[in-house]
Amino acid sequence: MFTTPSPLRCEQCGWLNHVGQSTCFSCHASLSSAVPISRAKVLESVEDPSFLSRILASLIDLSTMIATTAVVVIGYFKLGQLDVLQVHMPWLTWLGVGLVVTGLFLPAAMDSWSRGSFGKRQMGLRVVTNTGQRPGILQSCIRHALKFALHLGFPGVFYLLQHLIFGHRGLHGWITRTNTVGMPSTQLVGEPSGKTSQSFSQIP
Repeated sequence: MFTTPSPLRCEQCGWLNHVGQSTCFSCHASLSSAVPISRAKVLESVEDPSFLSRILASLIDLSTMIATTAVVVIGYFKLGQLDVLQVHMPWLTWLGVGLVVTGLFLPAAMDSWSRGSFGKRQMGLRVVTNTGQRPGILQSCIRHALKFALHLGFPGVFYLLQHLIFGHRGLHGWITRTNTVGMPSTQLVGEPSGKTSQSFSQIP
């Protein structure tokens, strides 16, 4: 039976790194003296984020998506007015579509590859799987698409309905087996006495 090794907690910034890494993913400090910590123990220590923090994080992410899309669209029409680029407009169109899609899914990519989207970083939140790991890019994109498509398509009513059925994680979290978590509320295993724990947003 195979088991997942405990992550290594960086003594400099508190980031939990994968076993086998020699330097911290976050601050690049040496992990020679890092302490292994149980993911299950970390999951037990996190606080359930408030409704307000979730909403504000989503609004910031939505603003990011709108801003990046607007920049691409405006840039596309500006370039389209240049005579020298008229022959290249088909390629510019495909490039613009790709950049729009990238902008729309930027928060999902940040949830999967970094400490979290801009909104979640500001609110001290983080998307994790049931085992406390970062979601994969496909898993994160599916979660992101479901979240915004359903909430923007059926505002208010859908939010209340899904939370009555699936709780605070929502339909998008239930389908992708992910959850949004907040700050640790208790001391992590392996931490020296009297040293407060770092944000759960630092869990890889």
